[in-house]
Amino acid sequence: MNRLQTNLSLIVITLMGAGFGWKLLQDSRPPGAERSVAPVSALSVSTRELDPRTVDIEVEAFGALEPSRSARLAVEVGGRVVEVLEPWLPGTAVAEGQVLLRLDTGLLDQEVGVAEAAVLEAESALAAGMVEVRGAASAVLLSEEGLEIALAEEGRAEALFTAGDAAASELDRARSARLIAAKAADLANTSEARANAARDSAAAALVRAKASASLTRERRARGVLRAPFAGHLVDRGPAIGSYLVPGEPLGELHDLEQLELRLAVPEESLLGLKEGVGASVRLSAEPGRVREGVVRSVGVQADQATRSVSVVVSLKGGSRDAGEEQGVPLSAGQYAGAVLHVGSVERAVVVGRGEFTWEDGQAVAHVLEGAPGDVPVAKQRVLELGPKVEGGWLVEQGVRAGEVLITGPHGLLRDGAPCRLSESIKEAP
Repeated sequence: MNRLQTNLSLIVITLMGAGFGWKLLQDSRPPGAERSVAPVSALSVSTRELDPRTVDIEVEAFGALEPSRSARLAVEVGGRVVEVLEPWLPGTAVAEGQVLLRLDTGLLDQEVGVAEAAVLEAESALAAGMVEVRGAASAVLLSEEGLEIALAEEGRAEALFTAGDAAASELDRARSARLIAAKAADLANTSEARANAARDSAAAALVRAKASASLTRERRARGVLRAPFAGHLVDRGPAIGSYLVPGEPLGELHDLEQLELRLAVPEESLLGLKEGVGASVRLSAEPGRVREGVVRSVGVQADQATRSVSVVVSLKGGSRDAGEEQGVPLSAGQYAGAVLHVGSVERAVVVGRGEFTWEDGQAVAHVLEGAPGDVPVAKQRVLELGPKVEGGWLVEQGVRAGEVLITGPHGLLRDGAPCRLSESIKEAP
């Protein structure tokens, strides 16, 4: 027998002995004995009890100050500058109606004189027309009286001729006189109509002349630029002697009595935000100072890039609030942050960011359940989160006050898994 056959024989004998030994071991076990299975160990978790509390719903956002009113200054007529407000510098305060500059209105003065002379001429023409109307009316009355007399004479002549007491020639003269009187009456009526038309034309000419004079005076008045409202100038003014054309921009005027803070508020923070909500405004130029404002409007269009909505907060401008020391004067364009006081919720439940996980787009948390004496188990809950508040998010649905929330470790938790409290961590940090 060679070496290979010897090794194979030894292997076969060894396997047969092992099988025989396993058989003897199984036969020697007591009846009913079973194999032992190691118990599943409970997961060590940290927990905290969900205590209800009153939370303030606040939204924090940032933006820049804008004036409540802003006007772009420009002249409406062209001309050379002969007078400028002194000083016209950035920040200069002006009152409503204050003269900012004057243009040379020499040519416009002459145009006003011509227009006013045209008004006087039109008034004289109208007065002459009225005289003509009165004369024509008198001529009409006289012609009508003459016609009545001629008609009466013709009637008497016809009666005498019929009675044989008058000749035919007398009747012909009476009829001729009546025709002449009728023609005179027609001419008088025509003259009166022409006089009335001339009077109406003169009246219309007077209206045109007055309108032209008013327009010329208004154009001359617009050679003076006045402040449309009280505020502060933003740019430097033009120099005396410079020529301006209509519409040429001269700078801006800002009304800083009331300012607007335009904020970009994330769309998920708009719940409960409406007009009239109070706001606490902080400016980087005034560390530690808080100014109070009110939400004036909430936008209806979200920015497609940032998914934020424009919210405008109105606040008092100036550099002093009642009862406070002098502060930094507010200016348009200043950067500021605001906390919008949306409201408060009684007996609210709040969970922190590290106390739940996101699974398939849903907020998922686990609570500890179990009767006294039993091994507690983890129960999965899907949370419906409300607005962000101090310490986390307000829970609308999913967990209730008084339940025990498992705060970690989330990666090992499964629905129904047995748990035990950690020896080192009893509640969430």
